[in-house]
Amino acid sequence: MLRIRSGQLRLWPAFSERLLERRIAGHLGRHHAAAVAHLDDAEMRRRVGLAIREARSHGMTSPRGIGLFAALMFEFGPEFHAAPEVAAALRGPLPERQLAELIEAAPAALWDALPGSRWPSAEAV
Repeated sequence: MLRIRSGQLRLWPAFSERLLERRIAGHLGRHHAAAVAHLDDAEMRRRVGLAIREARSHGMTSPRGIGLFAALMFEFGPEFHAAPEVAAALRGPLPERQLAELIEAAPAALWDALPGSRWPSAEAV
């Protein structure tokens, strides 16, 4: 029988968070390379952490939903969620599903109208 001690359980949230950060960073590197190619590892980790926190502040809970939010944040900038259509999707009862549905249904003009990546520098945060 596997025994998990209380000390090990206390470490799980931090381990789980680092694992999520690595998964999202890897996904971004593979599928959104142009949006992240200019970032060094430290800046990538910092921005992924910001994206995860922002996703959670909008009710995202699953790794898939958080990763989707992060990908949009890297592609369209850290304020992409302020666009009225995106904000409306995030305010709904199922923000992860509604954001995914918006991506499928939104016209290209919505994404083209977003301001693009305007990340604050590490010193400004």
